[in-house]
This record gives sequence, C-alpha cells and structure tokens, in this order.
Amino acid sequence: MKTMHYLKTILAIVPAIALCAGFAACSNDDDEDNPNVPESEAVTTFDDLAYFQDAFIETDSLGKFIAHCVGTPIYENDPTHLYIGVETIHEALEYWDACLAPDITRTTSADNSYNYTLTDKEGQLQGTVSFAPGTESGHVAEITTNATDLKHFKAVTFLLNSAWPFNSEEGTYRLGDVRNIALTDASIQITGAQYNCNFVCVREKSNGVRPLYVGITNVELCPGEEKVSPLLNSVYCPAEAKAKQISELLRKDWELFEACFEEAGGGPLKRGWYYWYDKITWKYLVSFSQGCICLSTGDLSDWDFMWHYPKKHVLLKVDWLDD
Repeated sequence: MKTMHYLKTILAIVPAIALCAGFAACSNDDDEDNPNVPESEAVTTFDDLAYFQDAFIETDSLGKFIAHCVGTPIYENDPTHLYIGVETIHEALEYWDACLAPDITRTTSADNSYNYTLTDKEGQLQGTVSFAPGTESGHVAEITTNATDLKHFKAVTFLLNSAWPFNSEEGTYRLGDVRNIALTDASIQITGAQYNCNFVCVREKSNGVRPLYVGITNVELCPGEEKVSPLLNSVYCPAEAKAKQISELLRKDWELFEACFEEAGGGPLKRGWYYWYDKITWKYLVSFSQGCICLSTGDLSDWDFMWHYPKKHVLLKVDWLDD
C-alpha cells in the first residue's frame, strides 16, 4: 500500500511550498541550513494498518488495487480471502512477522497464537490482527483481522504446499538472476543514465506468492528535484513494509546479492548505506522529509530535504508480475 496519500495530495496542491522549497535546497549547496531542523531522524512510529496491508497488496498512489503480491485468492466466490503455500508453521510465522509494523511489541506464545492491536502514528486504534494454527486438514495457520478500514483482503490462510489446489509451477527467475524490466509509468521521465531498469530477483515465485525484483538507481538523487518526485511516488518505489521485506530478504545472503547488484549495473548495494523509499512526511512550514532505509540493518529514518539537500540512491521494486 502506498503510504501517506494525503501528504502527496497536499504536495500536489501546494507545490510552491513543498517542491519549490525542495528544489532550492537540493540545487544550491550554498543554502543556509536551518539549525532547528535535524538532517535525519529515526522512524519510531508507524501507521500499522497501512503497513499490514502493504505487506500483501500492491496499490497505486491513490490506493487503487494493482495486484496481490503475497497471497492470492483461490476461490472466485471469496476474493478477499488470500492463500499462501508453505512447508511449515515457522515459514508462516516469517510472513506473519513481516506484515507487522516495527512498533508493535511482539510476544512469545508456546502454541503460536498471537493477537496484536493496530494503531496509527498518533496512537489511535485501528483494530486487531491475529495469527493462529490451522484447524482444518492441510491448513497450517490463519491470519484474521477485525480492522474495518482494511482494503482488498480480509484474511490469509497458509496451506501446506502438498495441499495446494493447483499444480505448482516453478518460476523462470531464480534468486540473484538479473532481469530487465522497463519502467512504464508515464509520469516518470526515464533517462538511461538516471534510472537503471535491471532488477535482481530477491524472492522466487511460489504458491500464492509472486516473485520480487529489486533495483537501485544508477545515481544518487535528492527528493526535492523535479524529476525525482514522480519516481518516489510511483509503484516502482516500495513503501515501508516492502522496503523492510526487501532488507530482510537481502540479509539472508548479503554477499551474494552484493555481487548480483554489481552485475546488474545499477546503483551499488553497500553495507551501512541508506536508500530512499516511498514515504514523505510534511511538518507544516517546518520540514519535508523523505523515508530512507539502511538495507544492511533494516533501520528506517526520515531525511529532511527542505533545509538540507541529501542525495541517495532510490530503492526500486517490481512485485506484481506473475514471473
């Protein structure tokens, strides 16, 4: 789910305040910094419901449904019920942990039953999400929720791969494979020197789960630059949940993926480096900040581009293709 939709709407309505301030900061290294606005701040609060939805569903910047990325409906009469094939409950628990925002305090359960409360950044209640072992044959576990504002799905069931109702098809692309994928969003001004279109497969296709391809822009960019904003707001730039998922996947075999991104010829994958993802924060007449993730640790931070002019590579992803 693309986060902070209302902020993007504000930016579109008041470009003189938002983008002009950003353009000035990013283009003029002689500008005076505002000493009261730090260059970066750690991200500690989240919109838990948006994070939860983004872990499963791909939407555009207006919230319009694009594709199921993790989980797929298998019954036509129940399109809001998603299914994922797994081998064990521990694999299901990995998906469960990945859909929970970092500010949700995890508990320990001997029987693998969990129930957590979702809140927005101001602490307002959004509902609950639960995980429990399955009770039917072939059902490993279930994720359920009572969150009324959740869109495009309502429940997730983990099935044993042996109980998957369709023939399992192995994907063409394996972990680390490089794939050229053209960026077709008309709002993105593509130039070969700026936006590399070679992506690395970091998650293979499996039952109910689409492959995940990740790219990095060739050059470091500032969020306030005119040609950069459409890219950051596009479906190719991951929001928080998917940026965190990408970090988790890369850290499973960091050295392998470092070499794969070097082969891809785009921006480098480096330990300790931060990469832009799709999240903008507006503090009225105070600052505009863009979200960043350190892929080697998973740490998130917001970097001001109204009074400062940070430049970083942009993290890109494609997770809606069948293979």
